Amino acid sequence: MRSWAILPLCMAVASGVLLGQTGQAQAARTIFYQTGVDIFEAGPLPEPYRSHPKAAGLKAGFKCRILGIFWAYVTISGCEPVAFRGDTYDKNPELVGAIKKLYPSQASMHVPFWQKHGRWVLGGLVLVLVVAGLMKGRRKD
Repeated sequence: MRSWAILPLCMAVASGVLLGQTGQAQAARTIFYQTGVDIFEAGPLPEPYRSHPKAAGLKAGFKCRILGIFWAYVTISGCEPVAFRGDTYDKNPELVGAIKKLYPSQASMHVPFWQKHGRWVLGGLVLVLVVAGLMKGRRKD
């Protein structure tokens, strides 16, 4: 494999490392793949919970199961609304119900660019490397 073919892969990995660190994942992180749970912010808590003293610092979001490679999530599934602060969350039924009303769909989740779209970048790089390998094999014939 030519050195120019390695450059895009190295850039993608470096981007994933830098951009992937912004999440608040509770996922089991390794260099190659991630599994587990991550919490994505949706916005502030609904009233009257937002102004409650015990809710200081809490945000509304969704706790989801994730599967990723190089911090680019291939799947984000099983999402449920929660109130969270950092990596801890509260599933109080009344609060969860209010969050569901204010944020009825997971479309309101703020998923960082690399976590949401990085799989397409990595897939494109793999495709480029496969095509380059096939073309190299044809030139030898």
